[in-house]
Amino acid sequence: MTDDERQQHEAALRGLLYLACRNASGTAITETAQAIAQQAQAEEAPRAPVSEAVRLNDRPDGLKRPNLAHADLAGAQLERAFLIRADLRGADLSGANLNRARMSRADLSGANLREAELHRAYLSGANLTGACLSDGYLSEASMLCADLTGADLSGADLREARLGGARLQRARLCRAVLRGAELKGANLSEADLSAADLSRADLRRAGLRETNLREANLHRADLHKADLTGADLTAADLSDAFLLDARLLGAQLDCAVAMAAPRGATWDAGTRWPGYLAASIAEESDEVAPGIYRVRNDRLPDRTGSAHR
Repeated sequence: MTDDERQQHEAALRGLLYLACRNASGTAITETAQAIAQQAQAEEAPRAPVSEAVRLNDRPDGLKRPNLAHADLAGAQLERAFLIRADLRGADLSGANLNRARMSRADLSGANLREAELHRAYLSGANLTGACLSDGYLSEASMLCADLTGADLSGADLREARLGGARLQRARLCRAVLRGAELKGANLSEADLSAADLSRADLRRAGLRETNLREANLHRADLHKADLTGADLTAADLSDAFLLDARLLGAQLDCAVAMAAPRGATWDAGTRWPGYLAASIAEESDEVAPGIYRVRNDRLPDRTGSAHR
């Protein structure tokens, strides 16, 4: 058995040991998997149980949830695993298979989930603050009201994921795929969504204050009543985007592609419009408060995408 084969064997064992011994600590699982893999590498057939396995039965008094804090579960096979309310703080789950795993209300703060597979995983209410999910596969994952403050989701696949009410302040989502994702009421303030694909995403009432949306794809995105105060949408694709009653104070919309007049939207002197819209917006707006203007909503929003560049 080569070293690479031993490492793959060890990763598979970690997943199996968790499934078989859910009350065991992450340290016990890791050490037992290492011992079994090393024994298998050294011998053709194991002659005796590894001594580390004794610790799999240890459970601190009063423990009511899996304690896998800082566990090494990299590459583990945990499909459909039951990890509700599990303590996975700082755990290494990079490259792990967590498809359809139940992880609602789990604590994954600071965990490494880089390139992990989380297709249709249940993460509602989970704590993922500061976690790394870059290049992960989270399509159709349920992450309602999850806390992803400061998390790294750059390059992640989140198409059709459910993130309604999630906290994503200062999260990194550059180049992420959020096509058709549900982000209704989510807080994305100061997040980096540059070059992200948000086409057909549901961003109704989302908080996008000071958010970086440069070159993002917002084709047919629903931004009804979204707060884009101070957001940077330079060169973003807003073709057929729905911006009815959006808040655009101080928003940077320079060079936005195919943007139509956002009916009912509020703006101020700090808002930067695309050159092809600036004059018409000024003509079609009324001052509703000192220095605050609202685009008149005397006709249906233009969703034809036919605005002149």
